Amino acid sequence: MNLRLPLHLKLFDKKVKTIVFNNVKQEENENLIYYKIEKEKNIVSEISKALYQLNIQSVIVEGGAKLLQSFIDADLWDEARVISNEELVVNNGLAAPNLNDALMVNEEKILSDRIEYYTRTNTE
Repeated sequence: MNLRLPLHLKLFDKKVKTIVFNNVKQEENENLIYYKIEKEKNIVSEISKALYQLNIQSVIVEGGAKLLQSFIDADLWDEARVISNEELVVNNGLAAPNLNDALMVNEEKILSDRIEYYTRTNTE
C-alpha cells in the first residue's frame, strides 16, 4: 500500500492495464493506474467501490492470508481454488484463510499439487 515495490518489475511496464491500490497517490500514466485508498477506511470496501467505479466486474485476488480472509469475511467471493502441495513441508507457517459457506465442487491432482475448487453456498 506504500508503493515499496521496485519500478523495474514487469507489473509496471504498462503493456497491460494495471491498477495499483495504494495509500500514497492517485495518478494515471498510460496503462498504469495508481488508485489511492485512505488508510483509515476498510480496504476491502474501498477496493470494491473502486472496482465498481472502474466498471470492473471480475477480480482474481491472490494475496496473503489476511487479505484473502478480508474478502471472504465480507462475502465478496464466488469461487476459490485451494492449491496444496503434498510434498512441501512448512513448519510454523501461517494458517490458510477460512472459507465461510463453502462447498467443494471439484478436486484434481496435478503432479504433487492437489487443487480443490469451492463455490460459496450463501449468495444472498
